[in-house]
Amino acid sequence: MSRTLKLLLFLLFIIVINDLRKGVEFSYYTTTLLSLTALSVIVLLARNQGIDRYNRGMQAYRNHQFEPALSLFIKATKLGGVEAYNVLGVMAVLGEGGHKDLTKAAYYFKWGAFWRIAEAQENLGHCYAKGHGVALDLSKAVKYLTKAAEKEEASAQVKLGVLYWNKPGVHEHNREKDYAHAYYWFEKAAYQQDPQGLYWLSLAYEMGQGVEKDGSKALKAMMQSAEIGGLDALCALGVRYLNGHGVTKNEETAVAYFQQATELGHAEGPWLLALAYRDGTGVAPNKTRALHWAKCAEDRGYWQAEALREALEQDLKINA
Repeated sequence: MSRTLKLLLFLLFIIVINDLRKGVEFSYYTTTLLSLTALSVIVLLARNQGIDRYNRGMQAYRNHQFEPALSLFIKATKLGGVEAYNVLGVMAVLGEGGHKDLTKAAYYFKWGAFWRIAEAQENLGHCYAKGHGVALDLSKAVKYLTKAAEKEEASAQVKLGVLYWNKPGVHEHNREKDYAHAYYWFEKAAYQQDPQGLYWLSLAYEMGQGVEKDGSKALKAMMQSAEIGGLDALCALGVRYLNGHGVTKNEETAVAYFQQATELGHAEGPWLLALAYRDGTGVAPNKTRALHWAKCAEDRGYWQAEALREALEQDLKINA
């Protein structure tokens, strides 16, 4: 039972008892409270039904039953299950239960943000930052990402930090303030052991942006991120070992990091492996293996992989 309903019931009890002791008909305040209490009970019952629909929808969603899930989530929103708005937005982005529709996704995220759902605020902020389904608007992106970040959503903290880092002049056209804000949010996310937060914190220390430059802290944050599966950190740490930057040069260790990033689904990892096999860096040279990893990187959308794949195919064809 909500606190508001408990308070209404308590006040109603006190006033009814007082009216009965006076032996008078129910006063205006009593009838008003009776109406408010009845309305609260109706809203509470509807809300409970909305939560039930949402929970059932999540169960169907986890089982990849997208059409039933979509129906249940829509019903949930009509019954006060406002948590469903964010999931509906995500489904619209991915085209689950229908076709992809970024405009519809933004619509659902707006409703979720209205009801102060942190995930929806984060996703709406991302929409405004990228211009997905809405007009690109950095001020609104900052607004909604900040709302989510203040609720300790680590992923929102990282997105907000990256926005300050990459978009010049987000904060009063002052890059120093932008970097300071970026560092603040990266540190908050890193405190929660978010791998991307740690990765970006490492970059801040490495470049001295928003904080005093500190190579040892940069390496420490990078290694912490890699230890908990931070994909960008695994590749960056591999490059460090490849070049001996801040660590003892070790090509075999570099390749091991590239391999780990690849196994976890990173797009840059197989591209780096392709280069290693092409050049014989940390592994025996093998252009067939290099071609395999170049194709893998291309399949994952890594923009530089196509040219490498074409060059390797041509080379193998010539030497066939």
